[in-house]
Amino acid sequence: MKWNPIDRLMQDWETSFPPQQSGFEFGITGYNLTFYQWSDENNFVWDQRGFNTWLKGNARTFMTENDDRLVLNTVVSSIEYSDDSVTLHMDDGSCIEADYAVCTASLGVLQQDLIKFKPKLPRWKSIALNQFQMGTYTKIFFQFNETFWPEDTQFLLYADPVVRGYYPVWQSLDAPGFLEGSNIIFVTVVYDESYRVEAQSDEKTKAEAMDVLRKMFPNITVPEPIDFMYPRWSLEP
Repeated sequence: MKWNPIDRLMQDWETSFPPQQSGFEFGITGYNLTFYQWSDENNFVWDQRGFNTWLKGNARTFMTENDDRLVLNTVVSSIEYSDDSVTLHMDDGSCIEADYAVCTASLGVLQQDLIKFKPKLPRWKSIALNQFQMGTYTKIFFQFNETFWPEDTQFLLYADPVVRGYYPVWQSLDAPGFLEGSNIIFVTVVYDESYRVEAQSDEKTKAEAMDVLRKMFPNITVPEPIDFMYPRWSLEP
């Protein structure tokens, strides 16, 4: 075996990068700030209303239904700013003028230069933005007509003898306290494997992952899934 599955679980799965691509110092800093400053718990969100439920609830405290201050499905293409005002230009030709603006675009969007700033961002800010890298987590979901894996187990690990991070961490949503009776299990890949599986077809990804499942349970006839899906975040602008 060329890699340790526990090392992969504690490093790659936590940071989305293998050890040689991730700084130890800031990895520990992030861990300390997360678990020691906020909480020592890991909570898995499976609310059927969606993860944005908390945001909608918060927005209702100061916004009304169909509030015209909220503009959805609109892409900001450029931001023109000065000491006196700021103008947001949209890709549909519309614009918004204001005295101030707070830019909350993600690091990935800013690094891809999808929003044109006029004037350009200062060099010191561009250097700071490019010192970080966005990690990609790809979660691949399977639903079966039965739960053939241990019903009281949340995590299952697979260690491929050749490829590091090849469909390694599986999580059961059928475990106690989650979506019991759903017969759903999903696997998470990161880093190079994320880019690889997101670039290939659903059929190829499904076949690869099903082959892994059947190796994990060699004494069980693993059925074909009744449902299957995964997002492709690395291909989204």
